[in-house]
Amino acid sequence: MSKYSKYQKKEYKRPLGLHPIWRGIGCLVAVILPIISYFGSIELLKIGVEKSWPIPQSLLGFVQFPLWVWKYQILTNILAPITIIPNFYAIVVLTIVLTIILSGILSLLYSIIYRMVAPPLLSDVDAPPIKGRRVKKSR
Repeated sequence: MSKYSKYQKKEYKRPLGLHPIWRGIGCLVAVILPIISYFGSIELLKIGVEKSWPIPQSLLGFVQFPLWVWKYQILTNILAPITIIPNFYAIVVLTIVLTIILSGILSLLYSIIYRMVAPPLLSDVDAPPIKGRRVKKSR
């Protein structure tokens, strides 16, 4: 090796990468979880109205837009289907809440399963932890 050439270590590449199935599962979870939350919020709202749960009245009923919205054809085409959905605001709020709760439960289950079947903390390229004696210091 001459004094003008550079020495570079080869970049370490992990022998086992992320399995491709996990990308697909993550994509499915990102799509399916809000759909499940949407249908769950519709059912919860039906049960809540029947059992007279304390649901704010401002969330119940049909959506009403200001009159200026109906003057523009583009807004009318986009927002007209929303006005026929009963309790739209309550459905949206419950969907967001259920999505947060279900994703929290899913991540908790994933962490528990990962903790049980996790790979060792140190790999082949890691240095072993230092085992040193603690020095007793006088006061």
